[in-house]
Amino acid sequence: MPAKVASLKQKEVPASIWKRGLAYLIDAFIVSIAVGMPLNKLINIQSDNVKDLMQLFNSNPSIMYKIFFISLISAFLSILYWAYLEYKYTQSIGKYFMKINVRSLAKNLTFSQCFMRNITKLSTLILLIDALPLFLGKSTQRYFEKFSNTKVVEKGWVI
Repeated sequence: MPAKVASLKQKEVPASIWKRGLAYLIDAFIVSIAVGMPLNKLINIQSDNVKDLMQLFNSNPSIMYKIFFISLISAFLSILYWAYLEYKYTQSIGKYFMKINVRSLAKNLTFSQCFMRNITKLSTLILLIDALPLFLGKSTQRYFEKFSNTKVVEKGWVI
């Protein structure tokens, strides 16, 4: 008697870490061009020398307020990029190219969930700490994905 052939089904599975990482790099590149470059032109500092920068700040203290304000705007727009696209389309542009999506573990994905899960993208160091469970293989969710009750998935074949 022939053995039964297992049937494969396509189902949502946790997205692979390499797809998530590549999606983040694509999105970070887009954010740096769309948000960072225009705002950096507002500051218009022409020196890479720390000594010259310190002299500039000492001679013109108001430039520090300008840099601080522009940094806040940049941070807000960066988080808004990820949060809005994930809320509206369940994926950012990088996730679209990697064919991965954000899902809520509750009923429907909310904007506040999307905002919370992306807050750590303000800093690479904070994001790496947030992603430790992924790197250590202990979980398929970052810490802030657990707090926001979300996960990142892709279509996969299961038996």
